[in-house]
Parts: sequence; C-alpha cells; structure tokens
Amino acid sequence: MKNTKRLFIAVKPPENVVESLKRIIGFYKKESWGKDVRWVKSDNLHLTLKFIGQIEKNRIRDILSAVETSLKGLSSFHLESEGLKIFPKPSKPHIISVGVAEQPELIHLAAAIEDGLQKCGIQKERKPFKGHITIGRCKKSFPKCRKIETFSGSFRFSVNEVILYSSVLKPEGTEYRLEKKIRFA
Repeated sequence: MKNTKRLFIAVKPPENVVESLKRIIGFYKKESWGKDVRWVKSDNLHLTLKFIGQIEKNRIRDILSAVETSLKGLSSFHLESEGLKIFPKPSKPHIISVGVAEQPELIHLAAAIEDGLQKCGIQKERKPFKGHITIGRCKKSFPKCRKIETFSGSFRFSVNEVILYSSVLKPEGTEYRLEKKIRFA
C-alpha cells in the first residue's frame, strides 16, 4: 500500500532512559526463557499514546493539525517508571514492558490526542490508556518466571513533545520512522 502509512503517536524517552532499558533487556535476555522473547531494539523504545493504524498519506497533514491543536495549553511534565508490567497477565505473558505511573498529565495528554484525532475520523480506543514502554514480545508461551515479576528499576524523565511515527513491517523486525516532532506550546 504505497499511498498509505502505518502511524502512531508516542513519547520517546531520552538517551539515559534508553540506556537503562537496554540494561533491563540485557539482564532478561540472559534468562533461560529470554530466547523465547522478541526483544525491542533500543532505537524502537517508546511509550505509545495512540496507535492510529494504516492511513492514506493525504490525511497526514490533518492528523498533524489535530495533534498540534490537542497539545495547545499543555505544559511539560515528568514521567516515572513503575516497575515491570506483563500483559495480559504474568502467568500468560505476551508483552513485557516497563510501566509508567499514571500521572494526571499523562492521562490528559493521551485523552487530548484521542479527542483531537476523533475529529479527524480516527476511532477512539475502547480500552483505558495504560502507559508503558514495551521491551519484549513473547514468541510463545513459557512458564511463569518469578524474576519477571520482581524487577524494580526506576527512572524519571521530562515530556515536552510527542512524535508522529510511521512503522514499516519487515521480516527482520519493525522499523520506526520519525515523521514529525510536535512540541507542547
């Protein structure tokens, strides 16, 4: 589909947080079950605010305008990690991620983007927003591992922009391309 792009809006953590996340991934890669996880490349680490999906390229300008309007009046804020999160549940992991505390500013940011994009015809999410940074996806089921549940690293970083990314699915893994950075007003 050369007239479309697969889009999402995210927050990119700063390099020091990416380095912390790389250390976490490195630790878990060494576990016996680590080979059954497709670990996220450091360049692809992000916190998704809204997955938009496959969109015609001629709609991107309207999407950017809606996001820019959504961000008006927002101020920068800090995100803090909240330990490891397993989806859908630790006994049956599919996604391994580092959670972020659900500060009101983060919830407001995600909701503002949802509302703005709805005006462009992008359907709202049905599930409530859960802030997290995916670090791995399980290829197959593997036994519950207590070490997954016990990790408790921490980080904190400032958020003052969001990024519109496109994702290109490739056999060797997904490639994320920065389309546009949108700073808070």
